[in-house]
Amino acid sequence: MHDTYNSPCITRTTHARHCHHSITAITLRYRGLSSSIPFLIQDKSGDFNKQAIFSIVGLPFALKLLWAPLVDGLYIKSMGRRKSWMVPCQLAIGAVMFYGATWVDDALQGDVDAWPLARLFLFLYFLCATQDIAVDGWALTMLSEEHVDMASVCNAIGQNIGWGVSFILFMALGDAETCNKYFRSVASDIPIVTLGGFMTVFGWIFIAVTLLVWTFKRETRSFGPGEENVTVIHAVLCHRKTTNSAQSY
Repeated sequence: MHDTYNSPCITRTTHARHCHHSITAITLRYRGLSSSIPFLIQDKSGDFNKQAIFSIVGLPFALKLLWAPLVDGLYIKSMGRRKSWMVPCQLAIGAVMFYGATWVDDALQGDVDAWPLARLFLFLYFLCATQDIAVDGWALTMLSEEHVDMASVCNAIGQNIGWGVSFILFMALGDAETCNKYFRSVASDIPIVTLGGFMTVFGWIFIAVTLLVWTFKRETRSFGPGEENVTVIHAVLCHRKTTNSAQSY
């Protein structure tokens, strides 16, 4: 059997998608920081109303279908249909994380005001939802038709890695008692990782990965004229998969 899944091209592509989905999951709704911050708010204030306020940050992912046609239809030809949105959005995500890192730790002290945090992450998740549209579209053409099923595998693996880092690891290293019990020989009231420090590190990672993708990963056109619309692409892929399945029998 010809093992096309182990070809260098496929390996590089899947590694790129694993990495991208991992860093995206750092901030993604229901994953990463969106799971961690409600715990921090509850720990500092004990007020469920403030958690309810923060929950509005999930709206962009619920409503992204409204501006998906815009993301699909407008792009800079020389830059590429997907990278025209993905690159600016991810660079902006890094910048927003840098900005938030300067004051989020202070915002979580004393009587926590959830509105500044909600506004910050609402804008952050708007950027995440927009680049998510572009990446989902790119997944349809990044892999060849016989390997397009690997897109969901990359998505699942990458998002679980990102969730593990930004929720499980962050919550462990962000708690002084846990750090003293498991990671330190000398006790301290300060955790190993603060929210501001975490956002700064991953702001740099977002920017570095984005610049690498922008520089080294080219968009390849695998659809013919008239097949570029996302709706049509989905239909073409379904037709191709049905044809391939029929041929396999």
